[in-house]
Amino acid sequence: CSSDLHDYLTERQRLAGLFQAEVPVHDLGNLLDIEFTSDVWEKWGHKCMSCGSCAMVCPTCYCYGVMEKVSMDFERGVKQRQAYSCNLVDFAEVAGGHNFRPDSTTRLKYRYYHQHRGFVEIYDEPKCVGCNRCGRTCLAGISPVEVITDLQMDERT
Repeated sequence: CSSDLHDYLTERQRLAGLFQAEVPVHDLGNLLDIEFTSDVWEKWGHKCMSCGSCAMVCPTCYCYGVMEKVSMDFERGVKQRQAYSCNLVDFAEVAGGHNFRPDSTTRLKYRYYHQHRGFVEIYDEPKCVGCNRCGRTCLAGISPVEVITDLQMDERT
C-alpha cells in the first residue's frame, strides 16, 4: 500500500513538472529598463497580431472604453463600459488622429511594462499573477515566459 502511494506521489510530481513554466522574475522591473531598446521587443512585437485576446483572458487587466448609445430621438441614452486592450491598434489614439503607440512592438512592450514594472512602482507587486492565460490564448503563440527569458538572455550577451 505504501508502495502504491509512493508511486502515485512520484508520478503526480513528474506530471506537475510538465505543466510548469518557471522564469525568475526578481528584479524584472530593472531588467525591463535595461532592455528597453532590446531587439527582443521587435522579435515578439512583429509576431503580435494586436487582437487583444491576451487582455480579454487576463484576470488582472482592467482597461476599458466607454460607449455611449443615444436613441435616435435623443431622449434616452446609456453609457456602457466595454473591455478594451492596450494591444489594440486604436487604444493609444488621441485627438487629431495621433497614435503614440502606432505599432505592435510598442504596444506589446507597454503591456509588459504595465504588468511587470509600472504596477510594481505603485503597489510593490507585479500585476501579472503568472497564470499564462495570455500565452495559451495568443493567436501568434507569444508566451510571457519566452519573452521574459529572451530578455534575460539578451541581458547576458
